[in-house]
Order: sequence, then structure tokens, then C-alpha cells
Amino acid sequence: MKPKEKAKELVGRFYVSKISTNRLRKEESKQCALICVDVRIDAYTCPPNGGVQWGEDNEEYWQKVKTEIEKL
Repeated sequence: MKPKEKAKELVGRFYVSKISTNRLRKEESKQCALICVDVRIDAYTCPPNGGVQWGEDNEEYWQKVKTEIEKL
């Protein structure tokens, strides 16, 4: 999944609003998603074989997701 798609998915999981124009709810959902990404980045460890991993197991990927969440 591309970082932008993952960002939308994470924010969407937290976004619960009966009124679509409720900006406070959207901002809160973005903050929750950012916390999740920060936890994932903090837990990141290099692969045991020392190789480069791509996709959702890559710290760089999660940094891009974080950037995309901030843009939403």
C-alpha cells in the first residue's frame, strides 16, 4: 500500500463523526494516527539478516506515511 493510501486508512479508522464538517474530530483522528505511526517507528528494528526491507516493514515507509497524515 502506498504511504498516502495508508495515511488515509489510518486516519479513517479513527475518524468517527456524524457531521462531516466537524474539523475537531478530523484533527483528533489525525493525532491518533500520528501516535500510531510514531509507535511503529519507535519499535522499528533493522532486519536480522542486515538486509533492506521494503513496504510496511521499512522505517522510511512509515516516515512517508507520517508526512501524508500531516498533509490531510
